[in-house]
Amino acid sequence: MSITIKDINKVFGKTPVLKDIHLNVRQGELLALLGPSGSGKTTLLRIIAGLEHVTKGDIYFEDKNVTHEGAQDRSVGFVFQHYALFPHMKVKDNIAYGLRVRKRKSRLPNVKITEKVQELLRLVKLEAFGDHYPNQLSGGQKQRVALARALAINPSVLLLDEPFGALDAQVRKELRKWLKTLHKQTGVTTLFVTHDQEEALDVADQVVVLKDGEIIQRGTPINIYESPNSPFMYRFLGNANELNGVVTKDGVSIDGLTFVSEWTHTIGAEIVGYIRPHEISISHTESSEHQLAVTISSIHHVGPVVFIEAKRKHGEKENVEIELSKSKFDELSIRVGDHMYARIDRLRTFESEDYCI
Repeated sequence: MSITIKDINKVFGKTPVLKDIHLNVRQGELLALLGPSGSGKTTLLRIIAGLEHVTKGDIYFEDKNVTHEGAQDRSVGFVFQHYALFPHMKVKDNIAYGLRVRKRKSRLPNVKITEKVQELLRLVKLEAFGDHYPNQLSGGQKQRVALARALAINPSVLLLDEPFGALDAQVRKELRKWLKTLHKQTGVTTLFVTHDQEEALDVADQVVVLKDGEIIQRGTPINIYESPNSPFMYRFLGNANELNGVVTKDGVSIDGLTFVSEWTHTIGAEIVGYIRPHEISISHTESSEHQLAVTISSIHHVGPVVFIEAKRKHGEKENVEIELSKSKFDELSIRVGDHMYARIDRLRTFESEDYCI
């Protein structure tokens, strides 16, 4: 089932929550709605589900306008962050609930419902837990039951609101991998809301980033991480060094060094250059004129990665963050206090007037 969202606006009282949202979701796509708290992502998901009404705009499932249809008429499976399982029902009965409450003329025979539940228990790898109650399950198991229950009605669209938000880090990682596998098996068009950048980049085919009720960028995980279209996107999608500079006829001048920029700027304009910590190389000797002179101020080991802070010899912001593999760090024998040279391998520049976007 493809989804087309045209010019959706949502206002609560006098507060605009969604502004002119246009979005196409292809059949079978796994799409993440990503953004900070208050960006409007959950409201958009609830509008697609039919749990919220739009102030303006239209929603199409394939070629059918479902804008004014209720949730029960949209063939949507919805999974909440906190599972919403019935505590007095066994796992198998929770999964069967949506099938048993259908009107008699569309309800499956009991034997078919039992077969469907067993099929779903196998799909979510909980075959041995059908007779358990929710309080006998772990958080990850409860979320898989919630997903099985949503899939029981054969939804055309599956919607998940922060599905792993209540789980610890290791379980979240395991369920992310499981969700990707489940999606490949079912092929159901799926949208999920998250504020976790790593989760969106790891799981989704496409990522839509919202801020203040507007879509800021859409693309594949690789595209939006490697080519952020604004300072906000650079800051939101992970650590980034911000270096102030100015545009000259020869390029971008930072700390007295001139860098060639891929982007066109007005000569004389003030710019902010963005560099990811892993996009900086470091050495003890100066090998080119395009290196920043730095002094190592702190070293922090996190498993196979070493995070380094280095004080710049010039510039308003004193520290540059550098990320090295442990093997590279050991090879360089870096110590706090070392005077070194940092080479910027990739620089993305924005004029300062764009800084607040």
